Amino acid sequence: MYTLKQERKIYAYQGFRFGKAERFSPPEDLGNYWSDHLGDEAFNATHIGLKCPQGSGGDEDCLFLNVYTPFKPGTGDANNRTVMFFIHGGAFVAGDATSYLPTKLLNHDVILVTTHYRLGAFGFYTRNSPKAPGNLAFYDMISALRWVQNYISDFGGNPELVTIFGENLFRAVIAESGAALDHWAFDEDYTYATNYFEHEVGCDVYETEDEILDCMRKVPYLDLLEAGQKMIHEDRRNGLIGFRGCSPTIQTFNDSGLEFKNILYQHPRDFMINREFKDVPFLTGANREEGSLIVGRISDEPEGIAKSLQRIYCDGVDLGKFEESSILPH
Repeated sequence: MYTLKQERKIYAYQGFRFGKAERFSPPEDLGNYWSDHLGDEAFNATHIGLKCPQGSGGDEDCLFLNVYTPFKPGTGDANNRTVMFFIHGGAFVAGDATSYLPTKLLNHDVILVTTHYRLGAFGFYTRNSPKAPGNLAFYDMISALRWVQNYISDFGGNPELVTIFGENLFRAVIAESGAALDHWAFDEDYTYATNYFEHEVGCDVYETEDEILDCMRKVPYLDLLEAGQKMIHEDRRNGLIGFRGCSPTIQTFNDSGLEFKNILYQHPRDFMINREFKDVPFLTGANREEGSLIVGRISDEPEGIAKSLQRIYCDGVDLGKFEESSILPH
């Protein structure tokens, strides 16, 4: 593999497992997995791990990451290099570590890490309890960052110079086309999505949490995907952006004594108000033509788009005057 502009050679190391998790649970700490797993044997790093379940397929055993570098590990040029940790987009329902190839970024002297994380119901279904805490996609990202801290120096990267783009796991952030305070980026009430999923797959007939979760963990993953897509389409027709069931939620359960801790124990705006955030360099912006993501929906769901605009801009949108012909090019 070579970069597009300068034709620099890229060394690609793919398919590193950074975690393993039961459905709806945070990933387990792998401990000495790599030393115990490999021993003196070589690891085949030529295959990217399967992507997480989404509309185009996938597998629940998907917690893998990849390392790309323009420097040959073990040489003087490969020491203490800046690391870019890329979190792919896709509205938490689609995408994978191959969404963007390293052929452009590695024209620069950086090491790139790309990762998978769980999506849709697999990443955000919650009962706001230790047994189904929600925000699993974030636990996956943290687990991947811990892997980077432990092993990136073996590839010439500096674990103290890790920048996230897309406590002590990173030193800077680049955020693209979105923010935690966006009205669509956070689910204020998780119970609707939780009840919806449980009803659609037939697990709401049980009473106790253990019985419900046992049922939810046995449901074929395609049934959960179908339920998630159905809810998104219904929400869009009703003027919602369509991110319920695949968005971060507040965690209020008692996490004392647990191996994992609550990530979002309050609303993102309260983290800002209370200044409970890491003070690191932060760069943000929007990708060009980002709005094109919803253009394809206009002809399919004109009333839903109109309701979405009215919900955002209140009385600034007259639904009576909103017609497909008025916004689509002639």
